[in-house]
Amino acid sequence: MTAVPSPPALPAAGRRPAAVARAGLYALLAANAAAVAVLFVRAGFDADALVVLGRLTGLYAALLMAFQLLLVARLPWLDRRIGMDRLTLWHRWTS
Repeated sequence: MTAVPSPPALPAAGRRPAAVARAGLYALLAANAAAVAVLFVRAGFDADALVVLGRLTGLYAALLMAFQLLLVARLPWLDRRIGMDRLTLWHRWTS
């Protein structure tokens, strides 16, 4: 008789590890975007609208670059759950 390997066990809550990791990445990105917006509003506005728009654009561009580095940082927790191929694909989408 041949032994049939059992499927990998799901976490206790029944969620897939990749879905949990993906939701964690989205939550982290949303929290950072909200923090950038709050800090931008607390800093106040200039009289020149183009300067204000440039500052906000620069802050969000820096946040996007930090997120890109997170995606290709080869973090073991993300690499095991999502896979480096998918993380690299998401990194290319954000550039």
